[in-house]
Amino acid sequence: MKMLVPFDGSELAELVLPHVEALAKQRGAEQVDIILLNVCDIPQDSRVNPWDKISEDQHKAQRYLVRLGKWLEETGLNMQSE
Repeated sequence: MKMLVPFDGSELAELVLPHVEALAKQRGAEQVDIILLNVCDIPQDSRVNPWDKISEDQHKAQRYLVRLGKWLEETGLNMQSE
């Protein structure tokens, strides 16, 4: 089973983590792959190269998901991020 968990970088979105853990353990933690997804906005500022901004946002998102993933991995869950 795969669980896709989207995040927007807000503290409110992170409140789902204990629920993800509970659901995964209910289903059998070793049988559940949790995929963390962070969605980045496309920049609307015409003075900024959108690809530079997207690359910068992507690096921030990766660091953010690594932090969230560490919490899930400490609970013994299988996790990957996108």
